[in-house]
Amino acid sequence: MQLKITWLAIVIVMATNTFAHTMDKGIKTRPVQADELISQRIFTKRSDQLKTSYHQKVLNYWEGIYDVRHSAQKVLKHEWDYTRDDWFLANRENFVYDDFGRPVEIITDINIDGNFMKGTKVNFTWLETGETKEIMISFWNTEAEKWIPEQKEVYDFDKFGHLFLETHSQWSEFDNKWTPYFKYKADIIYMDSGKPIAIEAFYWSLFADDQWFPSVKKEYEYYKNGNVFAETISIPSGLSFEYSYREEYFYQENLEISNAMIYYYEGKAWIPQYKITNIEWYNFDLNQLKSCVFWTTENWDDWDKSDGIEWHKDFRMTYEYHPKLHSEMIYLEEFYFGWEEAWYPLYRERTIYNDYHFKTGFYVEYYWDEWILETAVVSDGEFNSNGQPVDIQIRAFDSWNGNLWENISRMIFEYETPTNTPAYNAPVTELARVFPNPAVNQINIEPQSTNSDMQVRIFSITGQLIHSQLIQAFSGQAHIDISSMPSGMYLMDITSGNDKQAIKFMKR
Repeated sequence: MQLKITWLAIVIVMATNTFAHTMDKGIKTRPVQADELISQRIFTKRSDQLKTSYHQKVLNYWEGIYDVRHSAQKVLKHEWDYTRDDWFLANRENFVYDDFGRPVEIITDINIDGNFMKGTKVNFTWLETGETKEIMISFWNTEAEKWIPEQKEVYDFDKFGHLFLETHSQWSEFDNKWTPYFKYKADIIYMDSGKPIAIEAFYWSLFADDQWFPSVKKEYEYYKNGNVFAETISIPSGLSFEYSYREEYFYQENLEISNAMIYYYEGKAWIPQYKITNIEWYNFDLNQLKSCVFWTTENWDDWDKSDGIEWHKDFRMTYEYHPKLHSEMIYLEEFYFGWEEAWYPLYRERTIYNDYHFKTGFYVEYYWDEWILETAVVSDGEFNSNGQPVDIQIRAFDSWNGNLWENISRMIFEYETPTNTPAYNAPVTELARVFPNPAVNQINIEPQSTNSDMQVRIFSITGQLIHSQLIQAFSGQAHIDISSMPSGMYLMDITSGNDKQAIKFMKR
């Protein structure tokens, strides 16, 4: 469960929401809701392969063990003692959740000679729309026998739900106040419809001349039908911005983006350098990329060609997803050898889930006549009758460390009696596809199976029942009018027989 949000991550999330161009290309499509640009997915994925260390991969996997579906009240964390060749209990985490499974307090107790001593406390404040408003970290002062605040992160959102200010502060006992040491802000210009035209992001640091420095600038252009046409990215140049990168989108007749062109700014002109074709999508509403082909010009000599640029296939990305969790299970990268006119595998990532939808393995492999394991993190253990983890042990493999498996952590989960409160945005069984999300006037429910009735309930973020509806078997897609509901975050609870599904959706 990754809750800490950095300013860079927020810049990416904010800036890559897809909006719309004021020109009409005559293409009849519906808007694509993208959480990140296609090229950014490609560049980020390939960059991660080179930059993500073995230890960071282990850490990412470890954080992924935490899941709001589990909602454990206590987690006993063990580390491996190489001198005794056995596990030892290092600390204990105590969780307090709100009615929707979101953590509001996590206290970590440190094990010292068999006794637990209070260590740190993290408190979370949530907005009704579901975003994190504040995160505060405190340390236990044994002599004073009280919690002493240490750090605080505060997130401010505008009326359109976009983050415009993030403040990181340190507590000063001497001054008895919070002192900001880092800030991020986004200056956003909107159209009358609420769609941003431009976002200029800046960061401020107490240790860097106490002034605002440019981070990134994003400008949006639109088709008249509301689909994104182009996004232009500018990077810092001193205390201002200069053009760097531009991506243009082209659409299929019926649904999603089918091609993209990537330009770089050179000599006061936009010059094409890459293109992405053969784009396929796995799930429209979650915008999950299934596959695409990446082309390049290979060298700058192509710009001098009078008869146009000669494009060369570079590599192909293919994804496979868990059918119910919509989580990535396989990422495969293949390179194209032009002289053989054939694709050859080079790299892949595999994520394994058990029958309880618990992540049990993550493998990074390279292909040299056969798949060679580079890094792996696996977990195994006991589960209770509800499918919740009880005793989990995590091991990791590093090909650069003697091809050895290393014990990383052991976690023992303790639970209270489960309640009937719907799980927070964690579908275990996909009974229906719910779209669009966010929604404005209507939300659609498309059953994945038509042979049984479904009970649908909508709750406010405070737990109040807003709407209840029975969808009869074989009745097909259902529609719920939400035009009179206030804007904000809602929870939908779908029940069919013994199966349940909980979905979080936004009403604009």
